[in-house]
Amino acid sequence: MANEFFTLLTASGKAKLAAAQANGAPLQISQMAVGDGDNGGYYTPSESQTALKHETWRGALNHLAVDPNNPNWVVAEAVLPDTVGGFYIREVGLFDSRGDLIAIGKFPESYKPLLAAGSNKQLYVRMILEVSNTAAVTLLVDPSVVLATRSAVDQRIAEELAKRDLPLVALPLPCVATADNRMAVTAAAVAGQGGTVSVPAGVAVSLGQETQAGSGKAGTFVSSAWTSPVLAPGSEYFLRAQLVSGVLTCYVQKGALTDVTPASLKGVANGTVGGGFFSTALDVCLARVITGAAGSVPVVQKVINRGASSWSATMNGSGTVYLPFDPFIKTGRITASTITPHPTQISQVSHGSGGWTGAAYWLGYPSGTGGATANTSSYLNWTGPAAVLITSNNVVGDAVVSTCTGMFEHIAGKSMWQVLQMEHQIGDATGANGDEHLMGEGTKNLLPADYDNGLAISYTNCVNALLTWEVVR
Repeated sequence: MANEFFTLLTASGKAKLAAAQANGAPLQISQMAVGDGDNGGYYTPSESQTALKHETWRGALNHLAVDPNNPNWVVAEAVLPDTVGGFYIREVGLFDSRGDLIAIGKFPESYKPLLAAGSNKQLYVRMILEVSNTAAVTLLVDPSVVLATRSAVDQRIAEELAKRDLPLVALPLPCVATADNRMAVTAAAVAGQGGTVSVPAGVAVSLGQETQAGSGKAGTFVSSAWTSPVLAPGSEYFLRAQLVSGVLTCYVQKGALTDVTPASLKGVANGTVGGGFFSTALDVCLARVITGAAGSVPVVQKVINRGASSWSATMNGSGTVYLPFDPFIKTGRITASTITPHPTQISQVSHGSGGWTGAAYWLGYPSGTGGATANTSSYLNWTGPAAVLITSNNVVGDAVVSTCTGMFEHIAGKSMWQVLQMEHQIGDATGANGDEHLMGEGTKNLLPADYDNGLAISYTNCVNALLTWEVVR
């Protein structure tokens, strides 16, 4: 199907372009004109035209260049200033330095207002010429009339910011560009030793580099395949990476989760202490590595590196989601809300992982006429092994919101949890029939699956239930 809007060379334009190719004197296109068409309507431009049907504005080109993706395209651009308007644009033409019409185009109808009409704008017009030899066109514009488009300004600002150094405190934390924001790490046993760990090639990591004292810039770098030196048995290491001469360089350093961040913001390759600090702008921690007896495979706890410290999911029906988890997370808070009750079933959100050693509950609810009195009930007798419940509406039609806060002690592999739930029956104005406050507590041993897969959260009979997970390192 033929294009409704198009650009073509006029007979004069074809002749001048052919002459330019023959004698080596490039054609100089310098101006663009617009018009409102034939008696205020569209028409089909022809090669024989020497002028627009009804020209309303003419001005110098703002941009003239070969398209970077199409070497036979010459792109001409002009900006109609604020001071002109009050007309429609349906035709557009390009003129050379002698004032001859070189190309003409049928343009999608656009109105150029004036401020007196209650609106005002600059209008950006672009024409594309397809020629066999773009060298036959002089690509020059008058710099005194050039106006920048918004996209060009935004791109230039971004380019300039990328060149500038920032204070180290202003650089972002690293990010590993994988689906779970973790680097794949492979552990291997070594006879008589503590084993090795390896990372694959081709994983993008955003990381900062110090360019001068106290300042630097961030960039994205790609990992190379790497295997650690042989590790000592019965030790705790941290797999880290930093930029060395502009190259992402992995290393291991012994340390503990109690280590403080060094003033340099960087670890020391093959260091014997101090490597157990979380990622900084200049040094990314990829994993905690614990070696066991000689000849055994090291335990790897991969570290999440992403820009945010919260996650969210919408739950419908029944299933399981996994909360991102790593050995640097000190506390975490789950918020679960089932504001839209299931029409016929009880909705529930609960911990789905193992390792629980026990849980207990306390609840209170109003009763009597208009909810004037309150009842309390406790199940403080410790029940174990049992997981603490995150939220359940207990009654069909009740809406619930719960927060479940966890504290994590990774050295001993323990966690403690506390729950606060609020429940309300939709349509109950007094609260006497359905309002309820529940508190719970529980303890859980941290398992390898928690670090490998995340903390499992099971849900049942949910309708657009929202789950959020916020962590503090």
